[in-house]
Amino acid sequence: MKTRYYAAALGELKRLVVTHGWGFKNLSIEFDGHLVMAEADPEKLKTPHTVPLPDGRKLTVYSKMNWPVLRRELYLEVDGKAVFGSTGHSWSRVKEAYQILYFIAAVHLVIGLFVVWLQSSSIRSVVVEWGPSWFYFLMGIVFGLLGFFVKARQTLALGFALVAWGLNVLLTVFVPFFAQEVQFESPTVYFLRIYLFMGLLQGFFALRRLNREEPI
Repeated sequence: MKTRYYAAALGELKRLVVTHGWGFKNLSIEFDGHLVMAEADPEKLKTPHTVPLPDGRKLTVYSKMNWPVLRRELYLEVDGKAVFGSTGHSWSRVKEAYQILYFIAAVHLVIGLFVVWLQSSSIRSVVVEWGPSWFYFLMGIVFGLLGFFVKARQTLALGFALVAWGLNVLLTVFVPFFAQEVQFESPTVYFLRIYLFMGLLQGFFALRRLNREEPI
């Protein structure tokens, strides 16, 4: 069972406790220690449920498929406004975006170390094919810095990261079709690249909305 704590509104204590199993089975929600909702069947959550909270406000709960990332998500709203930290709040998408950038940075740094340290005869051909280690270190630093600025809610940084990773996806997916010596990557790698791009794209629109509705 997974348990998460939320504040019903900014500035409040985290009095909203949401507990559920895999796929939102056996969902239960408490507020100030009082059970306000319980639903065992996740299929019923596809229809919004609105329940009163002890302080008079109304909580709306529903699940929805997020097609760009192929994931069903749980949405929480209090008096029509997304609960901070929940899926429906813009900051959650922004958080996912900068975490994706940190992940991309970490992968590039690890590959850079791999190229530098694993200099055995059996791997040198792979190292030469992958390119110089400094390129991976540079990309790791760049994407890490972009993640830092996105966390600081800088739209320009996320826009730059989106374009850079989008070009990466285009080059790795479409260039092999036109190359004389076609070397396709694993379908899993293609899927991962596109999946990360869609996460960044959602984060970009969420960050614009967040800065518009809740300016720093």
